[in-house]
Amino acid sequence: MPSELQVHGRFVCWVCAAQNKAGVFDRSRGRSVPVRVGDVLLADGFLVRHDHARGKLVRTDVRSGQAVTSDLADFERMLRLARVISAAPTMPGARLPDRPGRDPRCQADSSGQVCNGR
Repeated sequence: MPSELQVHGRFVCWVCAAQNKAGVFDRSRGRSVPVRVGDVLLADGFLVRHDHARGKLVRTDVRSGQAVTSDLADFERMLRLARVISAAPTMPGARLPDRPGRDPRCQADSSGQVCNGR
């Protein structure tokens, strides 16, 4: 009995934690491709997994019927960048990300409040 199932289009990701096995079943091909067990999210023909041991986000493409894996990003570097970005609006003078309808001159004032740049 699977401990986890994810479905996206023709692909079904299954995990049997008790047996330490996982795979992606391609409903159009009628067969599974074995993949590594871990924290995964299924997309259209590929998985993204957090490799805790190496601190990487790993992409596994299964569209060909075989698991083709490559590093996608350095997870720790992404976390550091996310912390910097989330802190940016509270730093005096920090520019806020451009968004539709936002005055591009917006920035945080000395108290960390957003002012309209006018």
